[in-house]
Amino acid sequence: MKKVIQISLTIIISAVIAFSCKKDKGNAPVLPPYATMHIDFSNFTSLKKSALADPGAKGTESSTWQFAATIAGVWNSLISSNIAIPLAAYDSASNYNAVYVSQNYWQWS
Repeated sequence: MKKVIQISLTIIISAVIAFSCKKDKGNAPVLPPYATMHIDFSNFTSLKKSALADPGAKGTESSTWQFAATIAGVWNSLISSNIAIPLAAYDSASNYNAVYVSQNYWQWS
């Protein structure tokens, strides 16, 4: 009787292991749009000197605004020069379908 129980337990455990280890790949992750990789600097467009603007309006020229616009311009040039190649690669990757490689690892090539 002990032998039958051991054999049946071995069969049950083997069946559970064999059928429960099926891995589901799932769907490929969706890449965010390419436009989200750029910082919006539209708040720093300057108004023409002839245009009348409210003191608190967007783009009002003042010393504080000039300082913020200068800092934003410096950051914009640093960011765009340092991530130009990764952005081009990201834009290219969005044109291809992802391929499942291994455990939760997808590759666009």
